[in-house]
Amino acid sequence: LDQLKGYERNAMISGPIYNRLIRAYGKLNDFDNSLRIFESIDRMNAQILSSMLFVCSAVTPVRWQDAIIILHTSDIVAGAAGRGKIEYSALSYAVIACSKENQWKEGLNLLDIYGTAKDFGKQMASVDALNSIIAAAGRCGRPDIAIQTLNESATYSVIPNDRSYRSAIVACNQAEHEKRRQRRRRERLFGTSSIPAFNYDDDDDDDLQFWEAALSLFRRMKEEGLTPDAQTYSSVISACEAAGQWQRAVGILKSMTCDERLPPNKFCFNAAIAACEKGGAWLEAVELYERMRNHENHVRPNFITLNSVLIALDNAGQKELAENIYREALKDKIIWPWKTKSMDSNSGRVRVMDLHQFSVPMGKIAVRNVIDSLLTSKPLHDSSKNLVIIVGKGKGSEDGIRKLMPRIKHLLKGEYALQCKADPNNSGRLIVKSCHLRKFSEF
Repeated sequence: LDQLKGYERNAMISGPIYNRLIRAYGKLNDFDNSLRIFESIDRMNAQILSSMLFVCSAVTPVRWQDAIIILHTSDIVAGAAGRGKIEYSALSYAVIACSKENQWKEGLNLLDIYGTAKDFGKQMASVDALNSIIAAAGRCGRPDIAIQTLNESATYSVIPNDRSYRSAIVACNQAEHEKRRQRRRRERLFGTSSIPAFNYDDDDDDDLQFWEAALSLFRRMKEEGLTPDAQTYSSVISACEAAGQWQRAVGILKSMTCDERLPPNKFCFNAAIAACEKGGAWLEAVELYERMRNHENHVRPNFITLNSVLIALDNAGQKELAENIYREALKDKIIWPWKTKSMDSNSGRVRVMDLHQFSVPMGKIAVRNVIDSLLTSKPLHDSSKNLVIIVGKGKGSEDGIRKLMPRIKHLLKGEYALQCKADPNNSGRLIVKSCHLRKFSEF
């Protein structure tokens, strides 16, 4: 570059050299040198502007503010269609830079300024730019903006693709789950869920049904000839699960099984089973679980699957069936509660029951399974040693309140007359003394 003469420092003569240097420094995450080269050019062209804005979107951290300044202060070029003569790929990279940092308002503003076509049908921005705004709005908890951007894609002469719909559906799913979390918080704080929540800047309607929006978008993309992928399916099913629409969740899962091109994955099954659990459909939950156990579509149940099924059975009072399924899960190696941990710095490693990620129903079944085994010829725990049960401190619960510890203590005392105490060195552990275990096993 230093050897270039003054008249050569313009895009028409040395454009390819500038272009490659700017992008090369960008790939090295060297924004400053890319900008130095960009600013040394006397006469710009569309490709060089596009390369500089690509760098703004590709470096870490993303330089979204620089992208906006560069775009606003550039007046490019022959062949560009946008206002201010901004070429569409340059606009796209600037929008993507904003979206990567969740600045969806800035990205939309750029589209409104430079991306509105005067001649309908002339593409003003890439579909990747549109998708980036939809995804950013979803991450920021604004599914309304995600859907609005998708619906207004024709304004920028952009044709949405499967990713456009998937990002909007994911946004709806996240919003439906957030509505459920807010509902639970209001119930805990005020004893009611009727207090409005999930408000937007210009809309305080708490009756927005994002699961319905997800279903509508799902149908629309199929009508437009686009093929949903596994993430799209699982997001729609999960949105229905969050809203308690278990019949619809199961229906969507069944529609996947009819399509040999895209068999349901573990996330789809788990979301449908969770929907059945929340809807009280324990028979359907068990049926789906057994389909997974039989390796349908080469999908096996995991911890999350088992947890949902056991909660569903516990809510339905199906104690015996729940215990049988838990024992089968142990044999299938879906779950294993035993871990080896250090109790303190002065003692060695001991075998403990780690239940801190278990739901209350699963935790109770796990403890019953161990205590009942002490009366058999093949006990699961050596009664000559203390039984250490890790129940956690409640940090993983939504309200930070312990749920497993009091239930396990009540179970041990009420059903087995066994005393247990919290570990003085760790309040998240319960200890049943070996003397109590021996007395129980000899009874």
